[in-house]
Amino acid sequence: MSKYTIRNKELVICALAFAIFTVFSFANIYAVEYTASSLRDPFVVPSQFKTPTITTATATSFKLQGIVFEGPKLKAIINEKVVGIGDVVDGAKVISISKNGVKLLVDSEEVTIKIEEK
Repeated sequence: MSKYTIRNKELVICALAFAIFTVFSFANIYAVEYTASSLRDPFVVPSQFKTPTITTATATSFKLQGIVFEGPKLKAIINEKVVGIGDVVDGAKVISISKNGVKLLVDSEEVTIKIEEK
């Protein structure tokens, strides 16, 4: 009878050793690593909430790159930005858009810009 009891104890010890080995080996496979490198810093103000820097615009700082006809509305591409009447681009307000050019209000002065021909 003592042989039988020792055999059961050996089986229990082997089963426990196998279970512990299995748990520790799978723990490394399914380990979760937390990295916050892709998350934003909560102490830095996002660019959308920063106050824009005001630059003084001159007539030569605007480049009309195209005029888009959107039904009855006209849109202009100025300095790589699509704008409409009433929009502000680089400190200048768009007053009117026509097929010939765009009128801007720059520092309370009207400036007309036209598409440069190559």
